[in-house]
Amino acid sequence: MTTDQLEPGDCILSYTDGITEARTPDGEFFGVERLIDFTDRHAAETLRPEEMLSRIVASVREHRGSDELGDDATALMVRWDGPDRAGPAAARA
Repeated sequence: MTTDQLEPGDCILSYTDGITEARTPDGEFFGVERLIDFTDRHAAETLRPEEMLSRIVASVREHRGSDELGDDATALMVRWDGPDRAGPAAARA
């Protein structure tokens, strides 16, 4: 187990193998490296988590050549904005 300190704006991405094991019609996997490359390239854009996930899903669909994701393709992204930015959910509490 490891511990790390999140800084404001840091994101955590969790995903199932349905994302990385999505295949082209020729059998090429989407892969972990492609997912890392994709998130690295878009990280500078400081997208909201839901927009980043939407782009990841679109990229996986494009890779597959199909709108169907298949398997158990699930992804979850959360962003920590820091202790001073509670956001709308905290305002309703």
